[in-house]
Amino acid sequence: MSKNIFDGVGKIDSTRRIMTFTTGLYDFNQTVLNSNDLTLKNVKEPALFVVKKNRSILRNLESWLSSNNADPAGKIDLPLLMIDDEADNASVNTRKNDQDPTAINAAIRSILHRFYRSSYVGVTATCTFLKTTFQPGQLTTTNKEPIDTQHVSATPYQ
Repeated sequence: MSKNIFDGVGKIDSTRRIMTFTTGLYDFNQTVLNSNDLTLKNVKEPALFVVKKNRSILRNLESWLSSNNADPAGKIDLPLLMIDDEADNASVNTRKNDQDPTAINAAIRSILHRFYRSSYVGVTATCTFLKTTFQPGQLTTTNKEPIDTQHVSATPYQ
């Protein structure tokens, strides 16, 4: 039997737990969550989803978020911090602005838009990627509101 080991911020208050909806072996699975009647409303602590940046998995996640956690307006009144630890060409819309966004970019935007309060942090090992890819006004939400890109910066990992 494995035992929980508290590390990092977990050492500050071991009574607080992070609810994980994925494991090292299994990606997000809407069927499993539904069969256990799990929703974000049932959780009083932070929830953690570690998922592949795959269109079908992201759509599956958004479908579950929407059908099990959203208010009548289709929005979720919880804060979302989305961390993309491999921000690359799949994350940003690499198509021209007048075209539909790429599948992964559209899925990311759609999940962000599902929440009243959301933030996106993209991390990449390719600093030049950030400077050459993100242009002011290029990033937008699903309702075409521009995402503030003035704070996009490339800081080399040391």
